[in-house]
Amino acid sequence: MLEEALASSAAVHAQLQCLDRLLVALVRRLRRQPPQVVLTVARGSADHAAS
Repeated sequence: MLEEALASSAAVHAQLQCLDRLLVALVRRLRRQPPQVVLTVARGSADHAAS
């Protein structure tokens, strides 16, 4: 578990490198057309975190 925790920073960095352009495009679209409803779907502790 410690190894996973120590690797999390590198994993987040790698995800941001892959998703950066897509996230920028998504933010632009959401600013142009804000959603009327936002829905989260999860179970257990993830459900609480999503709220």
